[in-house]
Amino acid sequence: MAKNGFSDKNLYEVSRRHGIGQPQRIKLEEDGLINHNYHVTTDKGEYMVRGCRELDERLLERRKLEHQVTRHLNDKGFQYQTPLFIPNDQGQLITKLDEGFFEVYQRIPGTPGNHGKEKDKTQRIQAMAQYHAAMKDFPQDTKPEPAKVYDPTQWIQKGIETMQKQAQAPTEEADEIIARNLDLIVDAYNLVTTNATPNPATIVAHSDFHDGNLL
Repeated sequence: MAKNGFSDKNLYEVSRRHGIGQPQRIKLEEDGLINHNYHVTTDKGEYMVRGCRELDERLLERRKLEHQVTRHLNDKGFQYQTPLFIPNDQGQLITKLDEGFFEVYQRIPGTPGNHGKEKDKTQRIQAMAQYHAAMKDFPQDTKPEPAKVYDPTQWIQKGIETMQKQAQAPTEEADEIIARNLDLIVDAYNLVTTNATPNPATIVAHSDFHDGNLL
């Protein structure tokens, strides 16, 4: 069993079905909140295999949207390399096996940026601006329907609950700042979730854009 993730048997089968060659080395990358990500070296090249235990209807629709976005960027010749998902032997981009759901794309070489370096910050801003420009003509009919309310999965609410616990026993300056402003944060959250209606999407973007998200 691969560390904290899927068995090598499943990863070999995914490699076979997606036609990326015989695995020679499998390395588990740092995981996200939902996915296990593997750097798979085969006799054909370097690939990433993304595995997920469960994909409910909401997550499945998000995956399909992600596939459409990366295809759109590749078709437009976006100046930054973006993942291009590789279909399996049935022509599908997601492979379901006994342990979960898997996707494959060719690994993009490079090194992580540094949040502290001014040059990297500028490059991130430029990259986001260029992404927005490239996505202006993304087909409207493929954009997701807006949620009926803000925070439908209560992801933000759980974050606020974590902040409330940290504010009770602050260990650093950030906790103290949160504690002083906690009532304002909670009031703002309640105001938005009870009185505001989400607008239709204009640009498809990751709502949690940071180094922890590989795509």
